[in-house]
Amino acid sequence: MASSLSCIKADYDVDGDVILQLLRGYAQDPMGGNEDLPEFVQANLINELRKRPDLAVTFLCYVDGVPVGLANCIIG
Repeated sequence: MASSLSCIKADYDVDGDVILQLLRGYAQDPMGGNEDLPEFVQANLINELRKRPDLAVTFLCYVDGVPVGLANCIIG
């Protein structure tokens, strides 16, 4: 049976917890530095992204309904 892959544009009001879950997982991995995100980042990141709809967008990818990846895109 083939896996189902889907990618969506995140809604910060709906998907904030999933975004933080994936970012924390990366941060805690050796590739991300083996440390959790600071509490300040966890408490404020989604709110700050929400304030900048013209500068930031996040895409989430799911396999069989399970979140597996994201891309945070920010205009610099």
